[in-house]
Amino acid sequence: MYRNTLNTITSILVLTLSLSFSQVVINEIHFNPASSQGSDNDYEFLELYNPGATDIDMSGYSFTEGISHVFADGTTLAAGTYFVLAKNAESYTGSTEWGSGSLGNSTEDIEIIANDGVDGNADGDFDDLGVDNNGDGDFDDPGVDANGDGDYDDEGDTQPDVAPVDTAPTVVDYVDYEFGDYGEVHGGADGGGGSLELLDAASDNSLAASWQVSWVVGGTPGAANSTEPDFTVMTIYNIQHTTDASGVSPHLDEQVQTTGIVTGVDRLGFNSAFVIQDGSGSWNGIYCWWGADADVMVGDEVTVRGTVAEYTAGGGDESKSMTQLVAGNIVSVNSTGNTLPAAAELDIEDVGAEEYEGVLVTTSGRVVAAVNDDSYGEWRISNNLDASDTDADTINVNDRFAVTDPAFGTIATVTGPLNQWSGSTNSGPSWRIEPASEADVAIECVNADLTISVEMLDSFGDGWNGGYYEIRGPSGSVVGTGGLDYGWSAVDTYCLFEAAFFIYVIADNYPEEISFNVRDAFGNYLVSGGMANSGMFDYAFTVTGVNETTGCMDPTAVNYDFTAAVDDGSCYYYGDICADPIAMNGNTDVAASGADQWFSYTAAATGNMTVSSVGQTEEDTYLVLLSSCDIGYEYEVDPTTGDTLYVTEYFEDLIATNDDFNSVTGVYQSEATICVVAGETYIIGWISMYYPYEESFGFSVEETADITTPVNMTAFGDEVGISVSWGPIPAGCAEVAAPGRSSSQRIDRIQLKTKPGATEFVYSPNKKREINHVNPNQRNQGTTGPSLTRDCPDEQSTIQMYQSGSSYNSEVTWEVKDSEDNLIANGSSNGTWEGCLPNGTYTVYGYDSWGDGWNGGSFYVYGPIGLIAAIDLVPSGSSGSADFDIDINYAATYGCTDDTALNYDPAATEDDGSCTYIGDVCETPFAGTGEVTGGEPGWYQFDIPAAAGILTITQDDPYGNALVVSTCEYGFDYYAGYPGIIAYPAGNNLNVNFSSDQPDYGGLGTTDAYLGTTILINVTDWGYGTTTDGVSISYAEY
Repeated sequence: MYRNTLNTITSILVLTLSLSFSQVVINEIHFNPASSQGSDNDYEFLELYNPGATDIDMSGYSFTEGISHVFADGTTLAAGTYFVLAKNAESYTGSTEWGSGSLGNSTEDIEIIANDGVDGNADGDFDDLGVDNNGDGDFDDPGVDANGDGDYDDEGDTQPDVAPVDTAPTVVDYVDYEFGDYGEVHGGADGGGGSLELLDAASDNSLAASWQVSWVVGGTPGAANSTEPDFTVMTIYNIQHTTDASGVSPHLDEQVQTTGIVTGVDRLGFNSAFVIQDGSGSWNGIYCWWGADADVMVGDEVTVRGTVAEYTAGGGDESKSMTQLVAGNIVSVNSTGNTLPAAAELDIEDVGAEEYEGVLVTTSGRVVAAVNDDSYGEWRISNNLDASDTDADTINVNDRFAVTDPAFGTIATVTGPLNQWSGSTNSGPSWRIEPASEADVAIECVNADLTISVEMLDSFGDGWNGGYYEIRGPSGSVVGTGGLDYGWSAVDTYCLFEAAFFIYVIADNYPEEISFNVRDAFGNYLVSGGMANSGMFDYAFTVTGVNETTGCMDPTAVNYDFTAAVDDGSCYYYGDICADPIAMNGNTDVAASGADQWFSYTAAATGNMTVSSVGQTEEDTYLVLLSSCDIGYEYEVDPTTGDTLYVTEYFEDLIATNDDFNSVTGVYQSEATICVVAGETYIIGWISMYYPYEESFGFSVEETADITTPVNMTAFGDEVGISVSWGPIPAGCAEVAAPGRSSSQRIDRIQLKTKPGATEFVYSPNKKREINHVNPNQRNQGTTGPSLTRDCPDEQSTIQMYQSGSSYNSEVTWEVKDSEDNLIANGSSNGTWEGCLPNGTYTVYGYDSWGDGWNGGSFYVYGPIGLIAAIDLVPSGSSGSADFDIDINYAATYGCTDDTALNYDPAATEDDGSCTYIGDVCETPFAGTGEVTGGEPGWYQFDIPAAAGILTITQDDPYGNALVVSTCEYGFDYYAGYPGIIAYPAGNNLNVNFSSDQPDYGGLGTTDAYLGTTILINVTDWGYGTTTDGVSISYAEY
């Protein structure tokens, strides 16, 4: 059943000639030599046989399929002899090396033809054999053209014969071997050590039953085919047990019969081997190196026959050979469903021993080398469980019978037959456990409280593109490694030990898309918002197995938490935030470098209070004066849906601000005067508006009596005379403080003004805020998300998500999950996540580590057409959640749909808000280069005369500004001196001097350099004006 009944081999073999014509027979095929014999490149052969009584002249015979070879003139196959063609003639004495090609493993067509064909038209083939349309045995019928139209394709026509040109060569012999997926009875020939032999040269070799697997390892090239020998019956123990120092079996090359229970069978790809074992313990297992029959399973007891061999790979260590049976077959399946022999339970250091070769073993260790592209499915475990020993014992785990891939750093218990690998030219010897199934690898964790999770995220959704992380332990050894192979996110879990660790990510491709978090077993963040290519020790963490409270651990901090066990970096100090200012005890103080700082001052008398840094520093300062730190909110609502589109945060009690005391004369320090009331406390904020202050600086507070004289007095003289103007005499501070009047000249709903290039923003009072500098050479300067970086797959669109506006960004974290509860994205602080997402419903979860809400922060979602959602996610408390929908019309083409716009896109079907018009951007200013009256805010060009003078710009908004530049290629680099910027005055009546003693904005030169040139002016109106006079621009020479 299992050896000589070969009708289970699928063979298609057509003999077109009888042996009376040709006596050359394909008699033996060695297409896949066993690994114990050597490489296919060295040991493949074909044997031809002449069973007749006369010699055969094979001159010009050739192979058309299988291999390429043409027999030389004078080649004769004598009667009753064999002719061996070999891939490498040096392997077989007396053989002839074939021309080229190789025999396919498992399947191949082999055809020999005689040299008697005629290629009449010399086209290189023999297939032009003519057409006999009426089957009368000739090729001379002219055909019938019934209607005389010159063709033969109408009803009633018959095709003419086509005379033959070629004469087909004679097919001498042809064999097609096609074996099934698993073993069958040919297994011993397909890598199992034997060859395919024809039982009888006179038999029909198109039938599988006409063939056998050779009884001799390596076949019988150049000799009569083998016959069944006598097999010696013995136990596996007797075959394996040896006292030889190299582990060589005492029964090497003997043909034996033995019985055992199958403990592993190869059903992955190429069916190469199975393992049997008879009883537990040493010497009782052996590998059978041929494919098992399709119905053989683990737990079957089988009786096998084969030849004892010692396998050493090419270039391997012959003293590390593995004993195995080759050129064998399964004689019988005696029973099924048997309990496997008990595995030998061993420590890793005891596994690699000759006595356990082929035996079921089980051991445990930490994964110290995971599967990778170069490991061929192997991984390795070590008995060094706490990563303290860098020279520990290890054992490999191979995927011959089952694919297993535990994460690096996990603890695995592995059971399976033990294989000894001799090494090769490019690898050293090793012992390998080969689990029979995935269930034979168990992942365990001694203390679940010591587990950590590495959350991997990719903003584009295509994995980390080869990027990977490494976790290293206290000795610097790697205890975990992995990466995001594909998709948006994944989580790796490790069971570690009490120690300090650090993690880093290495990425060559798209590192900006990569982020990661590390959480402990209790869900606490150990690392949050990690980025790729950081310093090796930037993300350190400690595993304790204890659910430890996090918080500020500095006793000198305002928010010191005596219950905190881990400092989370949230500490802040007096002066850091508006709500906890530094109380001034006198009239002078010092503002710190590198950060915003807040002070409080209590007025001694009712009158005027002047706060100034003028003359006390070289820093470009920015001053804010408040009567309280109260925050107000303004909501922009969609008039159709009622949805909140934007939330604007502002100081409700902002009294005054000042940037530059006099930018025209180059005084970039700040000074402001306000009315104060005796006994009331005022807040003074020094804001690092444009860059962190490089040095600390002093400032002063001076109280004076009421102003009772005219203000804003100006004089202008010309040939007619002198014109003098002034503002009205202001109400005295005492009058302001009277009942029914504001004691602080309250200015509500005013946003801080910005430098050129800074987007409009509302100041967050309780934290150092981030200012996003953008080019004002764009129409929309409100809050925007990041731009698309790469194209998205079909049915997905680029989505940006972030938090903005929180007073305490360091307390903010969030995560987004899809409808299947899969983690899609997360973030912290005010960082932006960007990636490709399909339409659907998503849920965002927000967290605040302080437990007092996001302090004005909102969660924003942007898509191809702008804002998708603006959510007040955590208005109070420590957490909140909300759903939002992404519903993008993928069939739409987004762009500007207004045909009056400069960038109108006729192909666009939906407007994306990108339309620009004359005056919106620097490159397309309003027409004209002369004086302007009643104009709109926007960009203008203006011809400056050759004579020195004053450029005057007026507009409705007292908090507006005007950017004056020489070219659209201006820049906002402080250290480069703001190239191209001439001036940037603020207010509703703006003057810019053009003269040799007036420095330009960046101090690179003087403004007389622009006399006689055309300049560009961007007038900004924030909407706080009370008049409708519009924009006016004029120039007056001195």
